[in-house]
Amino acid sequence: MQRSTSSRLAVSVLAVFSLLCSTLLIKGIISQVPTGTWALAGNMASPRSGAATVALQDGRLLIAGGGAPDATGNSVALASVEVFDTSGNFAAVAPMNFARTKHTAVALQDGRVLVAGGIGGGGTAIDSAELYDPVANTWTVTGSLKVARSGHTASLLPDGTVLIAGGDNAGVAQNSLEVFDPTAGVFTTATGALSSPRDSHAAAVLQDGRVLIVGGFDGAKPLASSDVYDPSTGSVSAGPAMSTARQGLSATTQLDGKVFVAGGNNGSVDLDSTEVYDPAAGTFAVSATLATARQGHQAFLLPHSNNILIVGGTSSGAALNSS
Repeated sequence: MQRSTSSRLAVSVLAVFSLLCSTLLIKGIISQVPTGTWALAGNMASPRSGAATVALQDGRLLIAGGGAPDATGNSVALASVEVFDTSGNFAAVAPMNFARTKHTAVALQDGRVLVAGGIGGGGTAIDSAELYDPVANTWTVTGSLKVARSGHTASLLPDGTVLIAGGDNAGVAQNSLEVFDPTAGVFTTATGALSSPRDSHAAAVLQDGRVLIVGGFDGAKPLASSDVYDPSTGSVSAGPAMSTARQGLSATTQLDGKVFVAGGNNGSVDLDSTEVYDPAAGTFAVSATLATARQGHQAFLLPHSNNILIVGGTSSGAALNSS
């Protein structure tokens, strides 16, 4: 089942809301005693959706790229970048070398940030990657992805390398994996491959360093299947199936090592169901029901507790402001 243009647009518009929610959450963690309430923060210098956000080691949030409407109303990829600081303000920093949206950003162990892939200024998936140095406030082009892709996942592995999984290239879901070595500045195609092509999937790093890659869209239908990548061997093994196929889901590793999978869309309706993956048992179990069915949301593990905040998303094509 193909995803509709209106659904894609709704998810993109919602990304701005989810982005602001994530900044408010971080602000609350850093500078305030948690109260369970929301507070207004400053405004971004540029409206954007489809941006990638990552926490820097100094507590600021880096918000890179995304899309914004041009004079004709069409979304155009952005190269601009902003930071959100602990005082609740946004400030522009050095722009990326390449405009991009629907890309990934991951903080490396040395404090730099890797940004990879996405949809470029030409409206197609790109293979470029670059590194941000928050101390020098500079972007440096690094090695390119082996396969141009957007809608992929990026996971920081225990040895400091980054696993890139799946995504979409020209409307074709991908099953390939790549590993980025920040020391050499190069991507290498992993020996293993996903059991199915996946776009709009989710990934979570397990406590033993393996990566659970779950759900998504294979180009024809949503998936219930999962894969587990083992960085010690570079291999991929098929994991257990969820009880429900879902795309646009979230996957969050809890303090107890289990992974909470929430929401998504089964190809017909948005889902309020959730499941928990137990790495020790190698199984999924149905869990609590969300108050509102949603896909394309964001999920955050709250500090010092096993609670997970679910923010935004769309439900039946309408953007949500609930959490």
